[in-house]
Amino acid sequence: YLPTLALENTTGNPISLFIEKYDFFRINGRYLLDEPDLGTINGYIHSIGIVLEIPDLMDHLAINRDFSLIRKILNRRDIDPIFVMRLSNDDPVTFFAPANAAINSIIENHPVWQSVDDMPAEILNNMMLNLIVENKNIVLKDNFQDISMTTMSGREITVHIDYPRWKVMDGTTKIAELNIRDIQAVNGIIHQVDRVLLPE
Repeated sequence: YLPTLALENTTGNPISLFIEKYDFFRINGRYLLDEPDLGTINGYIHSIGIVLEIPDLMDHLAINRDFSLIRKILNRRDIDPIFVMRLSNDDPVTFFAPANAAINSIIENHPVWQSVDDMPAEILNNMMLNLIVENKNIVLKDNFQDISMTTMSGREITVHIDYPRWKVMDGTTKIAELNIRDIQAVNGIIHQVDRVLLPE
């Protein structure tokens, strides 16, 4: 993730650009480099075949493969549509998005579930309520004190900062690591967690 000159309008935090490098470069999930590394006297130009759009939260969840399971959960028909609406509209939110490994860990430790398709909608809806903080774009990179916030569930979670590590405690008092912080979209921010945050 790299910061751009485009800014989120409530905090002025730079909107993130996601670049993947395999045997090719992919920008924001779709755009391949046509001609990279065109050197100039004051920098480089990378030629691409399309104009980059400014991503919203749902775009960022779609372009990073490590968010494919949370995206699949959001797309289920029995999941409350309010979650996609909150991640798509203009009011800023802070989303603690679990990585695929975090969701797979829950599935692997259950005697019956084989995939997110097997997880009951009630459990997933309650889980989603504990991952979203409404009306706030909470940037962590410049904070060096613990931060408490209230999620859509009405319950409080706390981000503990032990620089250079950031951790978050949910209602179960268990700790999740914030592996990637401050993925900035035009309408909010994502912090990737390595464990699904749960209510009490």
